[in-house]
Amino acid sequence: LLYRNGIPMNRVTDLFPRRFLAALIARKEPGLLSGDSYQSEYGERSYGRYHSKLLEEYCNVPFSLLVDEASENHRKVLNVIAITCKKKTLVNTLVYASDVSVDSSQVCTDIIGTMDMCNLAPSNLVGITRNNSSYMISAVEELCGNPGYEHVLSVGCLSHSLSLLVNDILAPFCMFFDEVIGSMKNLFGKPSALRERLSKAVPGSINSIIVPEPCGGDALSCTVFFCNHHDQLAAHLSDEIKRTGLSFCEKRRIMKVIECLDDPEHIVTIHVITSLAGHLLNALEASQSDHFGPGDLQIVNDVEITLDHANSVCTDVLSYLATSQLIPDSEDITDAKTKVRDLLAIGVQNAKQTWRRLVIPTINLLKDTLILDPLNWIEHFDSMPLSLPKSFLEYGSHSRSAIDGAPAEFQLYRGNMKNLHMSFKELQREDRVTYLNNFRRKYPTAMEYWNSLANRCSKLHLISSSLYAFCPSAAEIERSFKKLSAILPQDHGRDRMEEDQLKREMFFSYNKADIELFVE
Repeated sequence: LLYRNGIPMNRVTDLFPRRFLAALIARKEPGLLSGDSYQSEYGERSYGRYHSKLLEEYCNVPFSLLVDEASENHRKVLNVIAITCKKKTLVNTLVYASDVSVDSSQVCTDIIGTMDMCNLAPSNLVGITRNNSSYMISAVEELCGNPGYEHVLSVGCLSHSLSLLVNDILAPFCMFFDEVIGSMKNLFGKPSALRERLSKAVPGSINSIIVPEPCGGDALSCTVFFCNHHDQLAAHLSDEIKRTGLSFCEKRRIMKVIECLDDPEHIVTIHVITSLAGHLLNALEASQSDHFGPGDLQIVNDVEITLDHANSVCTDVLSYLATSQLIPDSEDITDAKTKVRDLLAIGVQNAKQTWRRLVIPTINLLKDTLILDPLNWIEHFDSMPLSLPKSFLEYGSHSRSAIDGAPAEFQLYRGNMKNLHMSFKELQREDRVTYLNNFRRKYPTAMEYWNSLANRCSKLHLISSSLYAFCPSAAEIERSFKKLSAILPQDHGRDRMEEDQLKREMFFSYNKADIELFVE
């Protein structure tokens, strides 16, 4: 009753015991879980009507797939999300028995099965975004060997690639992170008065240090937090050690953390890594966004610039530490300098290999989409290409008529952009901002501009629909697994749910907002 009358869910859990809520969920009380309520609220008929209507929209437009698998409550689940330039939808959820290992042939078979079941035409499939695991790469390569799928692009998830790059940089420094994070977890890992006082004295410390695992982006976040709050942490722990009533074990653990924080090698390491962290964190965050696109390319390119200048960044940091009071003894900096430089060189070398192998192919794909952005032409017409690059035409390879007519249409498009550019240049500097804002208001996305040219430039419109349907990041599918864990909670005895029921629950949970609009 509270939930249906708009009381926030966190307030509901405050008002009722967890066991009571668990009992409601186990009885499939409508509304408590998004996936539980479609039959009672909308009925089987509404689900079927929307499902059919949704798949009809995918029959005649280019689309891409996001593919990934996960283990949820002892069940292997493969999620397949279809993406057009307009919307996203979960088209299928495939469930494996717990004793069946996932291999590339099985994934390939299930992708084809999903396409057949949903009547999706292989000729409209532009590409597949997957993680960088060997069996998933093999699965997509095997798929591309099937008749009708030869044109499909296979690109690794940009977010996953950047996470691997971060791991490469941090791997040589793991001993520093393991020691300090381990000592912090030993001291504050369990609820206690010590932990409560730390959360009040240094806000955010528990979520930034204790909760994350010491690897990947989490380790980077921990490092940034340590550097930004080093003095606060040291001062708080110095006050804690003087507090009466502490046990011998607690004092010993506090001293261990203080020793880690004051260690010169640790301080040098934290500052060097943190100086490289800004662009890495920005790129990771951008790649995980729902709206990641060509406009975010510069953020990713900054990562390469950061890697190229890592050595000079390290020199600047060491010079700063030598002249500051963070490490009073300059000899300690000298002792730590050589070791940190060597570890950084190893990490950057490995990161550059990952950059060339995994990140560059996706960036090259995104660079071609910049040709389709009218704002780039208006602002930078003189630096835009005179003709379509060959790589651009490859994305329309599943439609020969689009390739044949695209170059001529491109010249027409380029002429229109030249006129807009000339009128833009004639404006005063302050009026140019207004001009661009009005253009963005009229065409919020580049695809909306191309939709306005669908009749005049039908071939380029088809290719642009293909490119904008391609998603460089599979972060969306990771979010779908969170919905799946809500549908299959371990402690509610629902792990025996039938496969068909699970597909419908998951489909409804993922597309709930659109279904509600459709029913209305």
